[in-house]
Amino acid sequence: MIGGQLNWFIPFLFGLLTLLPLSSVAADVRVGIDNNPPLTILSTNGNVSGLLPDLLTRVAAEHDWQLRFVPCQWQQCLSQLEAGQIDIIAAIAYTELRAKKFRFAQETVITNWGSIYQRPETKFDSIPELSGRTLAVLKKDVHFIGENGIQKLAQSFGADIRYAEVDSYPEAFKKLAAGQVDAAVVNRLFGQKQQQQFDVVPTPIMFNPIQVRPAFSLSSDPALVA
Repeated sequence: MIGGQLNWFIPFLFGLLTLLPLSSVAADVRVGIDNNPPLTILSTNGNVSGLLPDLLTRVAAEHDWQLRFVPCQWQQCLSQLEAGQIDIIAAIAYTELRAKKFRFAQETVITNWGSIYQRPETKFDSIPELSGRTLAVLKKDVHFIGENGIQKLAQSFGADIRYAEVDSYPEAFKKLAAGQVDAAVVNRLFGQKQQQQFDVVPTPIMFNPIQVRPAFSLSSDPALVA
């Protein structure tokens, strides 16, 4: 289903972006990539693919950019972008707090939200039912510590949830499948794409709708951001 939804999207957005004047963009563009399928995919041998790398590669070919993909765990990606060690994070949720640290593209690539997954034999239907349980969560993820993330939602329900912080969504699902945690928080696109591989299932709990856009270092060329 995801593939069908996105097949039309890359040509559409590519057409919009290629209308923009980007002639002054520097040739070497460093793109931070974590493993967040289907938006960004980083294989064990270092190959990069996914919706956002494909989109950036097409735009780069049109405007003579030289893309250099820089593999990083999510927390590292954020730190490197803030320090100007990379120019772009390909897929990141827009928030007002992040907009003070980074420059965001004006175009929203896709909308997303947080989902909680469980093993098939468990039946969590609400946040209060997770009280006393352990959730795998991605470090510094907007669905974990954001204004409408699970941490604040749990507090509003008075649910005493323990959090096991991990470096990637695949690690969260691995811990869940192995029984090391009771549930896992991931974004809905990753969950839909990877749930069968890890033999996990979604709960009805969905939260924190967000806009996914490319984000740029404050030191990046303004023409690149345009």
